[in-house]
Amino acid sequence: MFWTYLKLGFRNIRKQKRRSFLTLIGIVIGIAAVIALVSLGQGFEQSVAEEFQGLGADKIFINPGQGIIQTGGPSTEGLTERDIEVVERVPSVLLAGGMTFETATATYRGDQASIRVIGLSTDESQGMLMEANSFIIDGGRTIRDTDRSSIVAGYRVQETLFDRSVELRSQIEINDLRYTVTGTLERTGDPEYDRGVLLPLDRAQEITGLGDNVQYIIAQIGSGFEPQEAKEEIEDELRQHKNVEEGEEPFTVSTTEDVLNALSNILSVVQAIVLGIASISLLVGGIGIMNTMYTSVSQRTNEIGVMKAIGATDRQILALFVTESAIIGLVGGLIGTSIGYGISIGAGRLITATAALPISVSVSPGLVAGAMGFSMITGVLSGILPARKAAKMEPVDALRYE
Repeated sequence: MFWTYLKLGFRNIRKQKRRSFLTLIGIVIGIAAVIALVSLGQGFEQSVAEEFQGLGADKIFINPGQGIIQTGGPSTEGLTERDIEVVERVPSVLLAGGMTFETATATYRGDQASIRVIGLSTDESQGMLMEANSFIIDGGRTIRDTDRSSIVAGYRVQETLFDRSVELRSQIEINDLRYTVTGTLERTGDPEYDRGVLLPLDRAQEITGLGDNVQYIIAQIGSGFEPQEAKEEIEDELRQHKNVEEGEEPFTVSTTEDVLNALSNILSVVQAIVLGIASISLLVGGIGIMNTMYTSVSQRTNEIGVMKAIGATDRQILALFVTESAIIGLVGGLIGTSIGYGISIGAGRLITATAALPISVSVSPGLVAGAMGFSMITGVLSGILPARKAAKMEPVDALRYE
């Protein structure tokens, strides 16, 4: 009996090819959006996790203010160079260095652009800071503590920020002060870092007006110490130094795992919001299926009357129309899954090529099964009311219908 319903369902759908195709569009768009967004989100989350795992679990991040993710900015209650010294005294800390991250106006051969001035400690912690931020020297040399008019240019500063390419020994004015490019960086994949220039920390503080403030402190813990243990020790030392109680700290200390969890939570929220928007297409698709099935019931009233006259039961009529709507949902899910997979693969390759962040996109069997099941359920639910209308028709009234 099941195969009979399928055979009749496909036959009736083929009779209404144009209407069935238009009905599929809403389901296809919704499922394609779900597949593309979820697979891209999973791929991006996996890439971010791999990036942080590459940093190692031995890094501790200290930000001003309450919260793991900070935008930076000068703060009278934030972090200072004195705090770097406090962190360095913690027994579990091997190295500690500070960073600043401010916007400035740069001029190169008459062309102006907004850049990021990134200040780094230039002591023994510099290598650790470079590694933690994926700063890799591509040409020339890195900055030194004796540099007063030298900078290292990010990838976008070299290639796209100005009308002309910036090369080694090029002269750039930053806030009306002239600097020589003594080094260049490889692409980091972070657009803000790529449009930045590296300077010694004290010089960056001077030209951006930060005084002795720093916006980030990164510490590397010694071997044999656990990240959580080091985090608690750093928090205790900074509380004593700043004379604040627990819960009132003007800073946040985070392990690599803490930062990764915070980013994952943000990605999950964004993904949920976008998927909620995409689900509107599925709702529209469901309404389209319902409308198509109601129209089909009206057009096939005589046919329904004939089936009931020769012995078809209400349950069989109901099953036939529900099967048709389920087929429409299932076919829409198949097409939508294929299109969504193609979109996610293309978008992943584009992001990898333009942002230098390798994203491995894969559609899991669970995601495909869930999308297919959801599309079919949408079809079934959308077809129930029209099917009930068809099933409850009286044979005599149906046969007389014109």
